[in-house]
Amino acid sequence: MPAHSPSPSTAKPDHQTLEEAAEWFALLSDDQCSNGDRQAWQQWFDSSPQHRIAWQYVEQVSKRFHQVAEQTSSEESRRILGASRSKSSGRRRVLGSGLAVFGALLAWRYSPLSDYSERLYARINSDESTGVGEIRKLALTDGGTLWINTDSALKIDYQAEVRRIHLQRGELQVQTGYHDTLNRPFLITTEQGQLRALGTRFSVRRNEDETYVAVFEGAVEITTEQGERQRIDAGQQTRFSAQQIDPPKAANPAHRAWASGLILADNIPLSRLVAELRRYRHGHLGLDPAIADLRVVGSFPAENPDHALAMLADSLPLRINRHMSWWVTLEANTH
Repeated sequence: MPAHSPSPSTAKPDHQTLEEAAEWFALLSDDQCSNGDRQAWQQWFDSSPQHRIAWQYVEQVSKRFHQVAEQTSSEESRRILGASRSKSSGRRRVLGSGLAVFGALLAWRYSPLSDYSERLYARINSDESTGVGEIRKLALTDGGTLWINTDSALKIDYQAEVRRIHLQRGELQVQTGYHDTLNRPFLITTEQGQLRALGTRFSVRRNEDETYVAVFEGAVEITTEQGERQRIDAGQQTRFSAQQIDPPKAANPAHRAWASGLILADNIPLSRLVAELRRYRHGHLGLDPAIADLRVVGSFPAENPDHALAMLADSLPLRINRHMSWWVTLEANTH
């Protein structure tokens, strides 16, 4: 069945419109904002449904970022968020009832808050989890090692007959242990199926309705929810849904490197690298379409994405535009 195209009134705003909304948000949050600025914003806001949707999106990013401050124990995060919070009091006076009604209709459409709720639910119902930007290494009781990537959650269920880890969200990497005296099978499960380790090191990532797997040592046997089965050997990767398994191809070293805290870029488009960096930082990270196809080569620190952005600005014709601490955009450097 063909997908339905979104109507012009509900389609996600383009890059330029989102940037305009962020600029207005920063201006209205400033203590020096004038009545003339507020009137100009109101004209911009009323002039297009896309402007209203973009404003709603910026509002939701702000709310999510402040919710993070309430959930985290990081003093550095609280310091950064406190600066954003101190600037936000003025904007509440300019919204009005029209935005309130419109916001109620769009609160969960194009909203990062729905993802925030899913993340919080997964962490509450997990045995192990990581926050955004966090990578953890765990020793398993059978002598194996487990790495948990950013924004992930999982359950560990070791029983007399089987060792099972259920990946609820995000990504993991595992080196299976060789000291299991009971010789129990080792399984990773997701909503799409299960992976049985055959003396191996491999990574597993959940992405909406698919699971990605890359094998670095040994082999893995995939069984989908619908019963399709396939063996993936060392040096191969694939993805699978509940119904089918894609043909394997050569494994990308980047799927292993994150466990060492690195994001690898081997002549990939900038858009792909930015998509990966978004996983490791809070807030909005935008990308000017004019530079999306720039090619990138190098290794970047996964746990310090802002330093990675600075590295890109030093090596590519782009600049970093920080409207607010939680709204950052990479733009073409026209100077």
